[in-house]
Amino acid sequence: MKKIIIMLLLVPTFLMGKIRDVFRSDSAQGIQDSIYASSYYDTVMVNNGTYYAGDVSFFRGITMKKNVTLMSVNGAQSCTLSGFNNTSACSSYHVIYCYNLGTDTSSNATVIKGFTITDGNAKEDNGEYSYGGGIYCNYSSPIIDSCIITNNFAVYGGGIFGCNSSASIIQNCVIKNNIATYGGGVRNGALSLKNSIIKDNFANYGGGIYSEHTNSIIQNTITNNSADYGGGIYINGHINSIIQNTITNNSAKYNGAGIYMYHSTPTITNNMIASNCANYGCGGGIFIDNYYNSSTKTKIKNCVLALNRSKRGSAVFNINNSKTFIDSCFIVDNGDIASTGAGTVYLTADADTTTISYSNLYYNTLQSEIEIFNNTIIPLPLKNNFWWDTAATEIAKHIEGQSVYTPVMYNFVPGAPGEPLEIDSIRNYDETYSFIVDSLENNPDTMYLRIYGQDKNMKFREAAIAIIKTNCYPTGIATALLETDTNSGIYQGKVIVKTSAGNDTIQLDDIYNIVKTDTGNSIVMITANTDTSQKLMVFYKGIYGIEESSILDFRFRNVDLKIGKNPFSKSTVITYSIPRLPAVGENNDYALSRTKSTVSGGNIRLTIYDITGRPVKTLVNEQKPAGTYSITFSGKDLSSGIYFAKLIVGNLKTTKKLVLMK
Repeated sequence: MKKIIIMLLLVPTFLMGKIRDVFRSDSAQGIQDSIYASSYYDTVMVNNGTYYAGDVSFFRGITMKKNVTLMSVNGAQSCTLSGFNNTSACSSYHVIYCYNLGTDTSSNATVIKGFTITDGNAKEDNGEYSYGGGIYCNYSSPIIDSCIITNNFAVYGGGIFGCNSSASIIQNCVIKNNIATYGGGVRNGALSLKNSIIKDNFANYGGGIYSEHTNSIIQNTITNNSADYGGGIYINGHINSIIQNTITNNSAKYNGAGIYMYHSTPTITNNMIASNCANYGCGGGIFIDNYYNSSTKTKIKNCVLALNRSKRGSAVFNINNSKTFIDSCFIVDNGDIASTGAGTVYLTADADTTTISYSNLYYNTLQSEIEIFNNTIIPLPLKNNFWWDTAATEIAKHIEGQSVYTPVMYNFVPGAPGEPLEIDSIRNYDETYSFIVDSLENNPDTMYLRIYGQDKNMKFREAAIAIIKTNCYPTGIATALLETDTNSGIYQGKVIVKTSAGNDTIQLDDIYNIVKTDTGNSIVMITANTDTSQKLMVFYKGIYGIEESSILDFRFRNVDLKIGKNPFSKSTVITYSIPRLPAVGENNDYALSRTKSTVSGGNIRLTIYDITGRPVKTLVNEQKPAGTYSITFSGKDLSSGIYFAKLIVGNLKTTKKLVLMK
């Protein structure tokens, strides 16, 4: 009785049938036989292992039955359904086949839960054998829950395919590395997709998702997908809503890197749409083509669009009767590669109107350029927005074509996503964000920046802007650092630092988050956009060997150099420790094992250098025994700036940075 209770806890509460176990020693045929033997609301449990659907049917893999649950015992990491045949390299067209199981999800209880589903290959351009490499749904609306759907191929729907009123609910899944012509990850009809990760999929249309008549796409991460059109999502037809998704780092060869909408007018709410790229086309963030439906409008509300790139309309591109309403959004640091582009919105002559209101939109890019390009004869309503510039003459410089942009907001728009309310600090890290880095040695090199601050609106993932200046780019570039999660108050991103070749184009570098320095000693200055008192200096190559270091010979772990007050205005105390050095011929490990020694520490040299590597003051240059010492360093005769304290003990050395601020 105890065993029955434990097993029932694994079953959805609406299932009241029997539990049928399939253990690892059984074959995929055993899974199929158990499904066929099941009645309504029965559950087939599958233990750990890999099961080859190609052994059951080369054409259909494992066939589901209406109102039956297929569930693994220990989850997708432990249980795999493969399209391969156990004795050959051939794959079935589908791994799981769902036909005529019912389309009403309110009464239908067909469930597929907790599997890795892989190696399906619907490669034939012939009927159902070209659809759904991982899962095929026709007149069927199963619940697909907690699955990893990976490395499947098809013409339509590499990972999952649905048609003929199939309204699958896909939740808590990872859909990755699938390939198709239409819908690399998913190609479905009236699906609901939520709380899932769709990444690293490829297609010609809809790298992550190709959607027709979809109900909703909610709280998903859609990232690193690629396509010719619609890198993240391609929408063809009706869709109700796209809500609270993170749509980032997707690419399109041509149009719509983040989202491509054709004949569709969804409501797009509370999404982070960032770092998507359509280098050879339009609509880095969103591409809208509403050719067949000019009576309704696309609504984009409470979204953050940042760091998107394309030739035109890097945030939003409108064509063919497209009518768009943008409300309470944060549109920042999007960049058009073409000189006639527009970082915020681009409208072709045949587009309908676009309304932008109560939004924060600026720095697309930091350089003075067109942010909105209106080729229509309709004046665009652009009222009550915050442009960073507040003078009407300056705002007008960002708009090409007819518009009405007054009244304007003179500060961040209340209720809309935006930058942090307060800035606590700026830091530069290594690529794992584990260790602070204050000097760069390579050309090119990468800064991994973080701003810590107080989140503006806890409901959204937002962005903080860092202004980055060098001797080559004294006016600076702007880069958006993206919040790691809603209400985290941590904003991060990366910037490439290069040595100038003398033919720099600051506008393009700004778009690609690149900053140039000269070939000599250089400082990269990072400043928070909303609080210019928060600064960070990073040193870029050519500082004549002066760098901060705490990596010492492992045999002498008690070499140390500590700076007291830092930054300091008048003086600071430098504390240094000298190890006992082994005598000539003495075993190093033995020497270190001795707790005390009177052997001399050797010649000690403690020198202060300026940022060019020129010595400005020698504090210690003498023989000293092992021990810990302190000395006061006065900056009375020195100007404000960066200095380095370098301690040399025999062949050992360590360096620390000092900041003198008078």
